[in-house]
Amino acid sequence: MFELGQVGDTFYIIINGTVDVYIPDKSKRSTTNSEIGTPKSTKSNSSQKVSFPFVAFSEALYKKIASRVFDPTEGMVKIASLSVGSSFGDLALVNNKPRTATIICSTTCEFATMNK
Repeated sequence: MFELGQVGDTFYIIINGTVDVYIPDKSKRSTTNSEIGTPKSTKSNSSQKVSFPFVAFSEALYKKIASRVFDPTEGMVKIASLSVGSSFGDLALVNNKPRTATIICSTTCEFATMNK
């Protein structure tokens, strides 16, 4: 449905199905700048060669980033399952702020929606 931090302009009411609600797992440490490697360089004839011109990532950070492509819940904890009659998306709609949770359909769903 949507991910934490996305801009929200739709409110949802579940007509059929179930969704899971995820928020960041505070007990797990998040990625920090210290996990990003610096370019490796070698000296050759007094000129410096950089193996990566922009940013070199550690293998662990690369795996973490790659896993987010396939698992949007990594580093998240499931706090609720919502079913028929439940609603979500109201906070971002009313407060005009980014989404505060990640919502994933756990079954086939139908929704009634209200846009801004």
